[in-house]
Amino acid sequence: MNKQELVAAMAAESGMTKADSEKALNAVVNAISGALKGGDSIQLIGFGTFKVSERAARTGINPLTKKPLKIAAKKVAQFKAGKALSELVNCRNIDCYALGGSYESADMVYKICLAITGNIKRKSLVTM
Repeated sequence: MNKQELVAAMAAESGMTKADSEKALNAVVNAISGALKGGDSIQLIGFGTFKVSERAARTGINPLTKKPLKIAAKKVAQFKAGKALSELVNCRNIDCYALGGSYESADMVYKICLAITGNIKRKSLVTM
């Protein structure tokens, strides 16, 4: 899914226009980027955590010449999926309340996962 497809999906899910959805997406991306640049982490319960970690300097090997070369230390952005997102991706324990969705959307995800895998553990679905 590219940015325009994500904007269209956001507009369809929220009822906002595509222009408003794109503004919202840009605001979220800018807020996350700014926080990471400032050294903060962002934790979205059920979705995941964005954070910055530091990679130490190390010695690598040039694959062409087989000579050692120094790789400088750097900061990298990382994302760790939360429990609810991991379960959704792995088609396990569908819980619409944890995902922030509705009964209908969680039931649809459950049916799709069941059709794909043929096996799924289903938590009780709580309507919001």
